[in-house]
Amino acid sequence: MTTTLVDADGLMYIAGFGVEKTHYQVGYETAEGDWVEAFFGSVREIKDFFAENEGFEEIHRESWVEVGELSHALQIAKAKMSEIRDKFGPKMEVYVRGDDQKNFRDELATIAPYKGNRTSHKPTYYEQIRQYLVDEWGAYKVEDQEVDDEVGCRLSELEALGEDVVIASPDKDLDQFPGRHWSYKANIAYDVEPVEAYHFFYQQALEGDNADNIKGCWKCGAKAASDILAAVVHMDEAEIWQAVVNTYEESMGLNKCPYAGMPAEAVALENAQLVYMRRVRGEIWMPPGVPNLQEVREVSLDD
Repeated sequence: MTTTLVDADGLMYIAGFGVEKTHYQVGYETAEGDWVEAFFGSVREIKDFFAENEGFEEIHRESWVEVGELSHALQIAKAKMSEIRDKFGPKMEVYVRGDDQKNFRDELATIAPYKGNRTSHKPTYYEQIRQYLVDEWGAYKVEDQEVDDEVGCRLSELEALGEDVVIASPDKDLDQFPGRHWSYKANIAYDVEPVEAYHFFYQQALEGDNADNIKGCWKCGAKAASDILAAVVHMDEAEIWQAVVNTYEESMGLNKCPYAGMPAEAVALENAQLVYMRRVRGEIWMPPGVPNLQEVREVSLDD
């Protein structure tokens, strides 16, 4: 029987924001100098409006959130969980963020604060949805690391036992793990091959992750990172890592590089450790040929 590992972090946001609607009141001046107040249902609507009305100038903006019923949010969560169960079977392990919200990456990040760019609020019913998943679906609370990390650790444990496993998550970070995947947000099933998985990791080590404020290699975007890895695709992993380090070294000569003067390998290592999804609890990634480190403290699950 298939075991489904459910990263329910994204599900809480889908369910929570599914009953929230942000409204905007915008004051603007027309090309003729008239003052007008207007209401919009999204930032996109505002951008489109001003793009279509040349000469209009936004003066001020206010926003407020209209929140629907908690029961509706819980129904969205139930529907998604039921969909996963019906598709892959009843053997499910569900994981949500713990109470502490701390992460070992907070201490690793020196170039930029980990997730220091997060400004959006959690859904109003975040705690209620999480508790529903704990009470009704047996969700585990993950402390000291990402839910993704715990999913990766459990995947390694279950595969070592010869079990068939599928990962249910909309998070691209879990593409570091080869095997079967299901995005419950996009309703898409796909497979990740082993070579695709570790290449995705090195792609992230170069590109960084804007969502988590991991800057990556200065001026090395997705296409550049992909091109660099394509050139070394047939090399062994140690040579791929050296190509990553070399790219960081070259980036230090570019204007306004935030880590200029630091050792290239140290900068590359920090970014790689930040994007790496754990296979073993307490693990800290190290380059090929060097044993991965272990944290002194152990990660715990709140049963």
